[in-house]
Amino acid sequence: MYAQHSAPGVRAVLDELAVGRLSTSDVAKLQEELAQELESDPFANDPKRGNVEEKLLVHSYKPFNAEARAESLLLQQHDIDDDPASHRLAFVTPNDAVYVRHHLPVPVGGGPTSIAVGECRFDVADLMDESKFRRHRVKAVLQCSGNRRSEAQREARELELPDPQGLPWKQGAIANVEWEGVLLADVLRAAGVVPEKKMVTTNDGYERHVQFAGADVPRVGDWKDETGFYGASIPLRHALDVNREVLVAFRMSAFCRDSLLVDSCGSICDIVRHLCCLVVPSKQISNHQSVVVTGDRRTA
Repeated sequence: MYAQHSAPGVRAVLDELAVGRLSTSDVAKLQEELAQELESDPFANDPKRGNVEEKLLVHSYKPFNAEARAESLLLQQHDIDDDPASHRLAFVTPNDAVYVRHHLPVPVGGGPTSIAVGECRFDVADLMDESKFRRHRVKAVLQCSGNRRSEAQREARELELPDPQGLPWKQGAIANVEWEGVLLADVLRAAGVVPEKKMVTTNDGYERHVQFAGADVPRVGDWKDETGFYGASIPLRHALDVNREVLVAFRMSAFCRDSLLVDSCGSICDIVRHLCCLVVPSKQISNHQSVVVTGDRRTA
């Protein structure tokens, strides 16, 4: 499940934290149990991606992580005419050249197609109904925080410094994407969340947050890590501010997605895909597969 734990650098770190060694019999028993668990491959239901190597440089398959090849990021040739859509998409990275960053298996069926907000639930049909929610588009440059890490790893080796841990991303873990969806602020208001002071701050002055929970949860066989979902949180006042353009998106660069995500414009930290639940008002998220964003115009 946590394939990154098998990387040599991670094993070296874990070795430093070792408090003892298992007996030979215990190791054999654990290996037998692990073999039984692995018969149920948690990644077996991931999408069949076909021949992706033409445009993507694959770093791992379980979970799937890949970046755009340099030539795929060069300025795309578009027929720029009087069609507004042509102008709008002229500098947008093609979907098949957008980098892929996964931490966990893709939920079965591609993920949920509705989100729960307290007692309310909204599905894609609700969000796409323009009589209920106004449609918004936001262009945003996405970049994995590990982009160009391979250069840092190479320099560290040359200088005999500790090797930066993580996938050896080159320069392709970056993309310019146009998201389409509805404002999170509109969804929250439709669920009865109002921007009152007692709602956005606690009695002792701390900011309340909105937590975003993804449906991609660590699971092997019958075991499931209930707290290991990939999630994020942002201050509630940010979520309710229409000028920050935080979106619940259902399209990426004119193509429908198979599940919902939450995203915003500005300086991009991360996104929560396979969005299934909003917890509001809430405290700042603290689970280990999380992104906490408190700065100006950041994503969730």
